[in-house]
Amino acid sequence: MNILIIQARCGSSRLPNKIFLELNKKPLLQILIDRLSLSKNIDKIVIATSTNTEDDKVESYCINNNIECYRGNERDLITR
Repeated sequence: MNILIIQARCGSSRLPNKIFLELNKKPLLQILIDRLSLSKNIDKIVIATSTNTEDDKVESYCINNNIECYRGNERDLITR
């Protein structure tokens, strides 16, 4: 099984919440997921985000859109 992990956070000093900026009325995160799901080599897509409260929005988005989400330490990308 091939699992693709997308690292996505809302915190950014240059452009906060950039993953939720909309293009053609769709958040950039969803556009990325839609495009990647077209691949025949990917069986499962998981969004990895931090446990920071600002990333509760990412988890809520995933739950509402039936996307698997994992939350972990913001600074430790390997375990997240």
